[in-house]
Amino acid sequence: MTPDEAVFSSHTKLASFVWAVSQNQWQIIKTEWPYVYVKFPAKRQTGEKDEYVFRFELSNYPATAPTACPWQTDLSCPLPQAFWPNGGPQIAAVFNPGWKSNALYIACDREAMTGHENWKSEHPEVWWTPDKSIDVYLKELYELLNHRDYSGPRGA
Repeated sequence: MTPDEAVFSSHTKLASFVWAVSQNQWQIIKTEWPYVYVKFPAKRQTGEKDEYVFRFELSNYPATAPTACPWQTDLSCPLPQAFWPNGGPQIAAVFNPGWKSNALYIACDREAMTGHENWKSEHPEVWWTPDKSIDVYLKELYELLNHRDYSGPRGA
């Protein structure tokens, strides 16, 4: 096991991570280091339920911020844009395949952090720093996918 994978593994044993798994907020479905596949439930305001898998790339974790994108596990490729999560302005901005199809536009994603240093002071709770654990990113995704403004996949 590589040092970054060992740190990640230890973070999956933290009480906050274990509690979230026990509450069905997310579930690791596969690890192929440095990739980790995490399944999330999503709930629309109408009560309809959806499910998403995100592939996280965790090279040099936690010194380097994670990056993630919605993933189609059966074809082992990014989820087609029409099936990305959608909703109100914040949700549409984070899950924006027109920005990048391999990353999310959120303050804890390494791809989005570049050029957005202002986010460090605007979103300090999620701005990635090496002392954070993966559950910071996972919690943000869970909250967005279960927010009242979540409306389902883009093509729905």
